[in-house]
Amino acid sequence: MKKIINEFEQELTIDEVNQKLYDYDNSNKIITWNAEIIKNGERTGSFTNYTEPGVITDLETRLRKWNNPILLTYAQFLDFKDSEKDPNKEIWYFLVKKIKENEYCFFDQNGNFRKKFLLDPKVFLR
Repeated sequence: MKKIINEFEQELTIDEVNQKLYDYDNSNKIITWNAEIIKNGERTGSFTNYTEPGVITDLETRLRKWNNPILLTYAQFLDFKDSEKDPNKEIWYFLVKKIKENEYCFFDQNGNFRKKFLLDPKVFLR
């Protein structure tokens, strides 16, 4: 558990262990997390976003950013059934390997996603 100030200036306690990467901006050194709110030591089922200073340098962590185009392409390629069609994450790890080999095509010098890039799964995931 961790005390934070969320995007609405509310002081809350959150579940830091299971928080998800919502967004990041390495140029401005800001990370936005999404985490479940804890009240009186209990999970509430409600979530909040909060920011903290920092950068995300690890590629696989950057690829966990909510609503990123690579994750969306992967999901579309598998008809949004990744647990069924890629249960061992073989396709995902192959994609990560290809992205690592061509990182400059997808990320700028700071590690932020480029505004535009082409990711054709039929070509990229062969």
